[in-house]
Amino acid sequence: MLPRQQTSIPESIKLLGPESESWMLFTSAIFHNSKRYRENYCTSLEQLQEGDRVGVSCYHDGSVHFFINGQDHGAVFAGLKQDVYAVVDVYARTRRVFITSKRGVGNSTGEESRKVTESEEAPLLHLHPICGKLISIDPESCMATRLQSYCHGIVFSDRPLREGEAFQVTVDKVNPKWSGALTMGVTSRSPASLSKPLPQSALSLPAPTWLMNSTATFINGSKVRYPAKHSRSAEGDGGAVSRPVVVNTSGRGSESLKVGDRISVVCRQGDVILSVNGAEQAKCGSVPANCYAVVDLYGPVEQVLVTDDEISDNKDSDHTAGVTNRKATPELLKELASLPQKEVRSRCTYWQQCSAFMETLSIPAAFFNTELDQCYCQQCHTIRGDGPCFRQGLPPALYAVPVGWCRFGIV
Repeated sequence: MLPRQQTSIPESIKLLGPESESWMLFTSAIFHNSKRYRENYCTSLEQLQEGDRVGVSCYHDGSVHFFINGQDHGAVFAGLKQDVYAVVDVYARTRRVFITSKRGVGNSTGEESRKVTESEEAPLLHLHPICGKLISIDPESCMATRLQSYCHGIVFSDRPLREGEAFQVTVDKVNPKWSGALTMGVTSRSPASLSKPLPQSALSLPAPTWLMNSTATFINGSKVRYPAKHSRSAEGDGGAVSRPVVVNTSGRGSESLKVGDRISVVCRQGDVILSVNGAEQAKCGSVPANCYAVVDLYGPVEQVLVTDDEISDNKDSDHTAGVTNRKATPELLKELASLPQKEVRSRCTYWQQCSAFMETLSIPAAFFNTELDQCYCQQCHTIRGDGPCFRQGLPPALYAVPVGWCRFGIV
């Protein structure tokens, strides 16, 4: 490989043109028919070194996945119905490549190839491109918006959940004129295998499904509600639940959600658990491994953001709780949100680490404008209440917020 240099969009993407059905990965962006389709899909290909492996696979359900060093970064498209050819552009620093697999990346048998083993590092969870007919998903696949009405708001995770992995969404917009409750759970069916259009409610999805809200649990669309001490098992279409269904309606349930509330599901030791703001609300047993998360934006909740589980699990880390070394509780977030941004940055160890590195470069202070400084670590990003992307400029254009980076303003 040659030394790093500035790269522009390759001619191969432009030449394929809008009339061809093409999906290309360039740096960290996905291009569909030569147009930019999704940002920050994966680690930038500009970071590749000699010996790294990159792959693409089309599954029997018509979904397209890209791999880097064996790691599946999730579906970028579903429903591809025609035969396709793989395309590789030996571009920029890359001078030579080798074909290292005859059968593709991982197993080529469909569902099994999506399973992430415990020894592999799972990519970040995003939203699957298949969704309810009134749902709009942003280019980052991190925000889902129900455009109208109170139903047809089903969304899925873009890959199955690992053991103990939480899929969490944060409420970003509520319309009080609607009644009902956001419903969340899991399905063992791949979203790409479902008939289109999707039903108006997740309760009508084909079995097997395990869905919950603050008032009830639904197995394959059938409502069940047993207290924790109940000994009988619940049965639904397509299978039985050998352990009791537990519903705990203490705390704020999904019928009274407000902007900023966090709802998550996690599969752990055969149970799927629904939590609201870190408090367990419901649990259902006998759930298989490798299920997709399901969220139904039903009723008042009109928009949600996919957020990682660092804050929802209240885990300590080197920088997510700032220099106070306190857990990122809702109370702490509210306290920090009331402070000026400069004060928030002064408490952020991630910002301090980046600032210390900048000082080692010995760049004169006259070149910097501190009024333009900004920390985009997950903690500071959450405190500001920013979404995953903004639309600004003349003409307005959508761009991704650089979460995980720091900005140092210059004169």
